Amino acid sequence: MGERLLKGFGDFKAGQREKHYIIEGSNHYSIILSRDPLNSIFMSKFSEWFHKSYERWNKSRHGAEDFLAFCDLLGYSSATILSWLDGDSIPRGAEVLSIAGVLGIKAYEVLDQPAPDPELLKIYNSFHHLQGEFRTRLAQALWEVQKESEEKGLSSGSPELKNIIARSFRKWGLD
Repeated sequence: MGERLLKGFGDFKAGQREKHYIIEGSNHYSIILSRDPLNSIFMSKFSEWFHKSYERWNKSRHGAEDFLAFCDLLGYSSATILSWLDGDSIPRGAEVLSIAGVLGIKAYEVLDQPAPDPELLKIYNSFHHLQGEFRTRLAQALWEVQKESEEKGLSSGSPELKNIIARSFRKWGLD
């Protein structure tokens, strides 16, 4: 990721509670405006669930975990995670698999999407040690496997599915 949270500070404008974040990247600084995720007026069903899940994750860690560690665990930038927390955007495709792998299958339910094949989720969870870009690539590879297996109507034990998994892993540099 290469990002570091430098400062977060609050501001009140027109009765709306806002938070500004300054994020330092490898060769840039970003200022991100984020509405307070506790203000349900701005939150979708997903962002409410995602915020609560993030808080549970943060409280369950031993020692001081932080927001950027959470971003790295999921494999997405701080700007992307903040947009999900604020309800400005929602995850799609492989992003949902990545979230479900860390925070639980309920991610699919709150997004009103069908759950992935349980075998695919088991594969994803067996790589729990991956973080950052590698976790993102794994989610993308498995998402593609699921799509292709659904299109072809393959069962989880099929030899063709094993070939699709191997091909997808090679494509995403996970071989």
